[in-house]
Amino acid sequence: MGLSKEREQEQQQEQQQEQQQEQQQEQQQEQQQEQQQEQQQEQQQEQQQEQEPRCL
Repeated sequence: MGLSKEREQEQQQEQQQEQQQEQQQEQQQEQQQEQQQEQQQEQQQEQQQEQEPRCL
């Protein structure tokens, strides 16, 4: 009986680890997308400023 309980615990741990990894990957992807959007916005603003005639 002891063996089956240990096996159940191992399976549960494996499932938890898989779930955690999936969640971490999703979070990382979201963070990366946000960072990329911010960088793009900054670049666009810089380009617009360069295009604007400065001596008015």
